[in-house]
Amino acid sequence: MLIRVIDFESTGFPPECAIVEIGWCDVTFVDCNNITIGAPQSRLCNPGQRIPPEARAIHHISDFDIKDSLTWPVTITGENQATPGKPYPNTTEAGFMKVNDNADSQRGAE
Repeated sequence: MLIRVIDFESTGFPPECAIVEIGWCDVTFVDCNNITIGAPQSRLCNPGQRIPPEARAIHHISDFDIKDSLTWPVTITGENQATPGKPYPNTTEAGFMKVNDNADSQRGAE
């Protein structure tokens, strides 16, 4: 069984916030004696707004760090980009991932 652990960093709290980083790590579980933890991965995202000092104090990601990054959801749905997967429902992360669900359904209609 593959479990993808996902973490978001943002400019604040929903609904006004925007994503500045998405990180994930794959955990493969075969049985209690066979668990593999993959290398952590992350992508910076340009939130299209300034990162408030309160948010920078928590995740240490600055406006300079993200200035050349793609915006969300292009970071996740763009060509040659990894798709981190689906989060557990009813979490803050689930709200962010709904954008990816919509992109998937639009892609299937083409």
